[in-house]
Amino acid sequence: MSDTEPARRTVSDTEPARRTVRTEPPERDPRPVRLAQWSADLFRDSDDGIFVADEDGVVLEVNDAWARIVGYGRDGAPYRPPHPWWPESGDSAESHAQLDAALARLRGGGSGSYEVRFRHRTGRRLWVSITATSVPDPGSARQLLVGTARDVTQERAVRRRQQLAVTLSQRLNDAAEADEVLRLLTHDLAEMFDAEVRLTVHDAEPATDPRTGDGTAPHDAVRPATASTGPVPGVPASIRAGRREWRLWIAFAEARPVTGEEHLVLGLASTAAAQALQRLHTRDEQRRLTDRLRSAAASAAEQARAWQREAATQTEQTRAERRFRSLVEATNTVVWSRDPDGMISEPQDSLARYTGQPWPAHRGAGWLDMVHPDDRPGLATALPTAAGAEPPGEVGFRLWHAGSGTYRHVLGRAAAIRDQRGDLVEWLGTITDVHAQVAAEQDVRRTTAIIDAILREAPVGIGWADLDLRLRHINPALARINGRSVADHLGRRPAELWEEAGPRIEELMRRAIEHGPVTGVEFTAPEPGTGLVRHRVASYFPIRIPGSAQDVGVGFTIVDVTERTRLLQALGEQRTRFERLVDTDVLAVFGGIDEAITEANDAFLTMLGHTRDDLNRGRLRWPDLTPPGWEDADRRSLEELSGTGRSRAFPKEYLHADGHRVPVLIGVVALDQAPLRWLAYAADLTAERAAQAESRLFQALVERSGDLIAVARLDGSVRYVNPAGLRMTGHTDAPGRLTDLIGEPLGTRAADRPSSVQRTIRALPTGRTGVPAEVDLQAFTVAGDTEATPHLAIVARDVTDRQRTLRQAEALARLAGALSAATDRTAVTDAVGRLLPPVVEAASATWAAVPDPATDAGAGTGTTFTVPVVPNSATPDGSVLLRWHRPTEIDDRLRSVLRTVADLIGQALQRTDLIAAASGMATLAARLSVTRTPDETIAVVLATLPAVLGVAEADLLVLEPADRLRRYTTGGPHAAAPTSSDLPPDDARATVTALRSGHRTVRYTTGPEIATTVALPLHDSQGRTVAALGLGWRHRRHFGADDLARLDTVADLCEQTLERTRLVAAEHQLIMRLATRLHPASASVPPELDIAVRYRPALSGLGLGGDWYDLISLPGRRFAVVVGDVVGHHIDAAADMAQLRTVINTLIRLEVPLADLFARFTALVGRDFWGTAVVAVVDPERERADVVRAGHPYPILLGADLAPAAVATTRTPPLGLVTRPVPVTSVPFAPGTALLAYTDGLVERRDAGYDEEVRDLHATLAATSPDASAEGIAEAVLTASRPGEDDQALVVVRHRPRTGRGEADGVRTSFTAGMIGGLRHTTRAEAERAGLSPDRAEDFTIAVYELLTNAVRHGGGRGELRLRRTTTTLTCEVRDDGTTGGSVSPADTPPAPDSPGGRGLWLARRLADELHLHPIRSGGLMATLLMRLAPAPPDATPHDHQ
Repeated sequence: MSDTEPARRTVSDTEPARRTVRTEPPERDPRPVRLAQWSADLFRDSDDGIFVADEDGVVLEVNDAWARIVGYGRDGAPYRPPHPWWPESGDSAESHAQLDAALARLRGGGSGSYEVRFRHRTGRRLWVSITATSVPDPGSARQLLVGTARDVTQERAVRRRQQLAVTLSQRLNDAAEADEVLRLLTHDLAEMFDAEVRLTVHDAEPATDPRTGDGTAPHDAVRPATASTGPVPGVPASIRAGRREWRLWIAFAEARPVTGEEHLVLGLASTAAAQALQRLHTRDEQRRLTDRLRSAAASAAEQARAWQREAATQTEQTRAERRFRSLVEATNTVVWSRDPDGMISEPQDSLARYTGQPWPAHRGAGWLDMVHPDDRPGLATALPTAAGAEPPGEVGFRLWHAGSGTYRHVLGRAAAIRDQRGDLVEWLGTITDVHAQVAAEQDVRRTTAIIDAILREAPVGIGWADLDLRLRHINPALARINGRSVADHLGRRPAELWEEAGPRIEELMRRAIEHGPVTGVEFTAPEPGTGLVRHRVASYFPIRIPGSAQDVGVGFTIVDVTERTRLLQALGEQRTRFERLVDTDVLAVFGGIDEAITEANDAFLTMLGHTRDDLNRGRLRWPDLTPPGWEDADRRSLEELSGTGRSRAFPKEYLHADGHRVPVLIGVVALDQAPLRWLAYAADLTAERAAQAESRLFQALVERSGDLIAVARLDGSVRYVNPAGLRMTGHTDAPGRLTDLIGEPLGTRAADRPSSVQRTIRALPTGRTGVPAEVDLQAFTVAGDTEATPHLAIVARDVTDRQRTLRQAEALARLAGALSAATDRTAVTDAVGRLLPPVVEAASATWAAVPDPATDAGAGTGTTFTVPVVPNSATPDGSVLLRWHRPTEIDDRLRSVLRTVADLIGQALQRTDLIAAASGMATLAARLSVTRTPDETIAVVLATLPAVLGVAEADLLVLEPADRLRRYTTGGPHAAAPTSSDLPPDDARATVTALRSGHRTVRYTTGPEIATTVALPLHDSQGRTVAALGLGWRHRRHFGADDLARLDTVADLCEQTLERTRLVAAEHQLIMRLATRLHPASASVPPELDIAVRYRPALSGLGLGGDWYDLISLPGRRFAVVVGDVVGHHIDAAADMAQLRTVINTLIRLEVPLADLFARFTALVGRDFWGTAVVAVVDPERERADVVRAGHPYPILLGADLAPAAVATTRTPPLGLVTRPVPVTSVPFAPGTALLAYTDGLVERRDAGYDEEVRDLHATLAATSPDASAEGIAEAVLTASRPGEDDQALVVVRHRPRTGRGEADGVRTSFTAGMIGGLRHTTRAEAERAGLSPDRAEDFTIAVYELLTNAVRHGGGRGELRLRRTTTTLTCEVRDDGTTGGSVSPADTPPAPDSPGGRGLWLARRLADELHLHPIRSGGLMATLLMRLAPAPPDATPHDHQ
């Protein structure tokens, strides 16, 4: 739309004026014009020039403003190219090229804005801003160029003057001479004002030449003022700099007023020039002053030199003397003067003050007495004399200093004073005290010598590097450490010397420079030559100049600590070994001073029963720990310790803390003699002595042991067998070979690995009873006669009975595990048959379902035994038959085992029965919990109980009104069917008895079918018996407490479920009656509308909740659709819903405005109400739907060609919170369009997001047929949506497609870009035929043209136009192939001037009564534009639009 923006802007900008003209039209020529009236008024009254040209560039029409701008009016039209206002051929070629390009672009159907240079009819040049666009000619199919022109000459001149002023200011600042300033000023001013600039000087100094704009001097530099011609038109200005003044005159070619902007620019230029001239004037003054000062200084210097050469008068001498005296007194330097012979001839005050030698003592050469005797000879020869005219320079000597009373070092200097002839007049000299300097130099030399000696002789590597980390000094020690010469280090960086360690060293140096010293950096490096690893410690520190923070480099030291590291490592290893020895719990280590024990390890304290606290408190003394009898041994040890420093180990005893004696072996060493510091160790001999006693005891135990104990050599020959072993194996003497004693030989493991023990369970070859005995045999090696001849020890214990018991226990555990894991009777009997025989060492075990009494029977050489199984302490449930192949005694022990097995089997059977019952009960409870009706409950009970309780048949007897009895039996796997009714009251059935008595009934019969019958009465919440449940088993069954409790539980479940479903059914009937009244069954629907409604309750509801809908007929063939939702379900929600529906229905029927509907509802009901609603009022005649919404889901609009889209109503709070009017959203409701309103239950799921469900709903609607009816749309939506936890309600309102009555399809055609011009005429004709006024017809035509242009540019280059009208509206529908850019929604405010688009839709919305945009199913966009038709007078006959 950007190319047509200028045209649209022109129309919209003049809209207020157009409407004013329409209200109060001025007097005008009544003859018809080709343009619309408002366009003609705009063409006539516009201040901008307007022209109309054809496709060839021929200007057909211009207005008066155009004539005022270029001088060519409408009387000369048409104007053919080249136009007379174009520049002549001699003008700028750039202007001609720009004009040619602009005309070519406009001829091509484009538009644009340009600033071009025109030539006025009078010949003057001017700049004009042209804005033009291409529009279709209303009277033909050609294109016209319509444009506006505005004189921008002054605007360009202002911009140009401002740019030149800025440039001039910059150039003046850079000017170096006044002439350059004046030249630039006159030149730029002439260019700024397009006039002649005259400049003249008015001051006392010689005037500069008057200059003009080209820099030349004019003939007349002043403004002429003669009587005949008058003053030359222009504007004056003046410039002042210093004492000079320049006057300017800007001479115009013709008289004209001077604008304020021109005065401002001229003032700024004059000020900038004045500042530049003042700057140059100041610079020149400074230069002249500097030159005068330099000249004066040179003259003064020359005069002074001449005066000094010639002036020899006493005045000058006095002045010089006074100056020198002042100088001497102001310094600590001694100044002296001597005659030409070198003798002092007048008092020397400074010398007397320094030495304390008065006048005349220092006369002549007397002052030499104050010189140090050692320095006098040399000084006497060095003094200047007449013979030696040249002074000897500086002479150092020592001179007495009266202030300090010492000789101090001084430095003497002398100068010869000569007259004009060059003869020596006198000697002048100074004596300077340099004692401190000499002392400092001596200290420096001494310090330097010391430092050099340290650096040279120090074993530590020392050096420093500059800030670039290049080494500047290295001492010899560091060179030796690095294995390089000193010269090889200097000037190089560490990274250049050492590839591996160099980068790290440089990093440490930088850290020291930035953050301070870095000390104690340890590293290792191989020693040059040997390659041995050396340990070194380096430190780095910054080197700074004292008194400042300036760094000059970084110093470093490197110390070789290899030997120290090795010693520390060795010492650490020794210390570790000693600490390990001390920490061991085997050897007691302790020490002390004299008799006191001051340190000891835990082994020592544990050995004697003392604590660490006793040691720390000094309670331990070795004499106190020694029992009587060891005095001589201690004395000998002390003598040996004093003599040799050590005492050999000797046995001794110490007293334990509990009083008993502890035998030890002790050794002592002396650490120091005075006082005696000693360290001792002690080995506890208690275990050794106990071992000796145990050895004697062991011998006795072996002889008396009941186990087999034997010793053999490794070759298998037996050396010893104890008596018990001989008895166990049936031998009287020890056999020769080990295999004769224990059977098969042992493996080689025990012999190969003496520390290992071989253990096994085996049967010996013979036994006491002739039956092989099972023994627990262990074999291990023991010491023999020597360490090289170990022996094999055998220990065996009789474990025959224990092994039998273990095997039986293991088998019993396997049986118990299998029985505990069994889940049914089959698994129990299978486990008995497989796992019971090993428990009792039987050949087989067989389960018998019919219980038999326990019997003992012998069958041949075998034995059988029957074990009854009683699972619940009632009658036996079966038995187990055991068989042995050999005669077996059924003793008390075996009977006890069999009783345990029978109990395990009974418990397993009881548990499997409980598991089956619990599973069945859970299934029954789960199925009953989801039943909704009594019939469904009866069906579930009769279908589930046979499997749950194992019954053969089940029936249910229900007491109905009038004491009628209805009996239900199983009529299939999933249903129950009544089989009899009206049973007599005296019927003998057990269920009838239980129903009448209200008590449980158990009967046993001998019939062939049912042997046991149980009837369970079922009660209601009031305790009345309302039904009886009958259960039958084919075998006689005895019921224990658990069985009866299970039956009572079944009865409770059944009666609770029946009671619940009866109450639900009653409530359901009540609610359904209410729903029948609340949901409208029918309404008076206009024939143009097709309506479908749906209501689906929640899965957990009873048929009615808070969702509702309402259909209301309104006057004027209008129809209202209301869909709402109230929070909650059941009766409360239904009551709130009824209140909400009634209030809104009443307000709508009273025709309360839709905008005020919800606010009026809040005022009537209050704020305690919580719900949502959407109201849509459809008007088939006007083809419009008005929608308001309060917190409800957005309704959806769809049609034959329209893609489903939400009606974007204003966001509002829920019902009860709306207190002010709500904006009403109006949408087109053309034939074929459908509107869907629904509740949130349709799109809310726990397992999916709300937005996702809304998208799925739109997809379902998009998949429906374009011709689908309202019922088809509703059915498709409800089919695609599954029931949820909330109610679902929806209403579909569809405008039936028209059959031709009441509407005229005036135009329906496809279009492309080239057809837009012709369609404009078609649209105008259709608007006039519809009865629109000329102005509204023009508005409608322009709006349609903008929509067509928008479709071509942003909708794929093509589209479809449809014009149709009804009795009330004229509608235009423009459809494109696919919007690719631009705006898809008209803005309320005009776009910004620099916006690339959006003006077309905005203009169309302003001109039309309504404009709506909808996406269509093909992927494009449909724009619907409506113009309301004025109602016809009552007596008028409507036009036939057919």
